[in-house]
Amino acid sequence: MPALIYDGDCGFCRSVVRFIERRAEPGRVHLVPFGTPEAAVLTRDLALPETVRCGCDTVVLVVGTTALLRSDAVLAAAALLRRPWSLLRLGLVVPRPLRDGAYRFVAKNRSRSGQ
Repeated sequence: MPALIYDGDCGFCRSVVRFIERRAEPGRVHLVPFGTPEAAVLTRDLALPETVRCGCDTVVLVVGTTALLRSDAVLAAAALLRRPWSLLRLGLVVPRPLRDGAYRFVAKNRSRSGQ
C-alpha cells in the first residue's frame, strides 16, 4: 500500500491529510508523519536528500521502492481518492517545473500554526 509521508508539525499539512483521510478509498493509502520510526523505516533505503528526510520541504509518496516527491507525490496521491477528487491526477499533464514551482510556493508560505 502506498505511504504518504508528511510534515506532522504543519497545520496546513495536517489539514490536507484529514482531507485525504475523508476521501481516500479505504485501504488505498497509509498516512505517516515525518519524524516517526515508521517514516524512517519507509525512507531508509531510498536515495532522498536530507531536507526531504526531515520533512523540511516536501511530501513523499512511497510506492514499493519508489519515492515520488512534491507535486508528483500530491497528484499520485490524488489518484487514490474517490471521484471526483481522483481527477486531480490529470494535473500531471502540466510540466513538472511549473507544478513544482507552485508546490514550492505553497510550501514556503504554508502556515505552521497549531504546532
